[in-house]
Order: sequence, then C-alpha cells, then structure tokens
Amino acid sequence: MVKEVLKVSLDALIARERVKTFYLKIINKLLQKIDKKNIMKEIVAEKTFGTLKIKGEGDVSETQSKEFSRETKSAAYIREGLRGTPKCKICGGYIPDRFNSIDHIKRKADGGLGTIDNAQLTQSIL
Repeated sequence: MVKEVLKVSLDALIARERVKTFYLKIINKLLQKIDKKNIMKEIVAEKTFGTLKIKGEGDVSETQSKEFSRETKSAAYIREGLRGTPKCKICGGYIPDRFNSIDHIKRKADGGLGTIDNAQLTQSIL
C-alpha cells in the first residue's frame, strides 16, 4: 500500500510526509478501535491518498505464494518496530537495522505461506 501512496510523489520530502501521514492515519484508526480489517477500506474510501485500491480477487494474492512480497516484509518489520526494539524470534538477540531478515514461522517445506501472519523478524546470517 505504501508503494501506492508514493506513486504521485517524485520529491523525497513530499513522499516522506505522505508516508508519515498514511501511517498516522492507520494509528489513529487503531486508537479509535476500528477493526483492523476495515481500516484500509476506510482510508481508501476517504480518497485522501488519491487512487488507492485494495487488491481484488483477480490480483495475485500473497496467500498463494510461499515467498514473502516486498510489502509483507515491510509490514513485518514495521509491526515489530512498533512493538519496541526488534528482537530475533529465534535467538532473542537485538537486531541491528541492517542485519535483519524475515523468516517463515511455519517453514515453506511444511506448507508455510508468505503471509504477514507467517512472518517473523530474525537476524540475518552473515
């Protein structure tokens, strides 16, 4: 969704403000106790960010893929960052910004999919 928010912004400072505004809207809606499943629908309906769309049935769904999309990786990192200083879900160590990886909770070999619910932040192996 962030990629959609940035579509119309070529200037980095404007883009930064649009993304900041986008996330603040999400946080405010969460504070208003709006159901998570309806937050994006409301933001799209408000048309504050132009022509945002929610993926439809015909779009390639991340739930069909075992690989994490770029958006899913970003969402997993943001989710963990909002909870506090990110820690590795495997070893429990703190994760520096440049040394993180998104790993499957349920392994791909065992049928795990590339969804946000199956994503965990881990330390990358150097």
